[in-house]
Amino acid sequence: MGHIKDRAAANIATARQGTQIGLAAVLERARIDVQRSTENVGLHLRTVEQEAQRSVQSARTNSEALMREISGQGPQKTLGRGFAMVQAEDGKTIASAANVPPGAAIQVTFHDGALDARVQPKSEEVR
Repeated sequence: MGHIKDRAAANIATARQGTQIGLAAVLERARIDVQRSTENVGLHLRTVEQEAQRSVQSARTNSEALMREISGQGPQKTLGRGFAMVQAEDGKTIASAANVPPGAAIQVTFHDGALDARVQPKSEEVR
């Protein structure tokens, strides 16, 4: 009976030792995986940062170009190209003929001055 106990204790000791070795191997592998993952995350974060900086710079460049275009499209420049601006008596810009009733007083502004006018009813007949 003592022999069985001794053998069982030896088997338990061997199993314990094997488990400890296995645990050490698992922990080492986990440590390596965590280290590798941390390095990968760092690389990806740097890539994301670089792409974000490029996107912001591109957006800045595009918005500056749009602002230059908008400032070049101001009312005086547009009027100088042969367009006119129409305003109601209250100074609000009129963008559609449908919004102006017959008889309404309007002001038409050209690049070289403005004219006061009164809206006439639209003739049904086209000449």
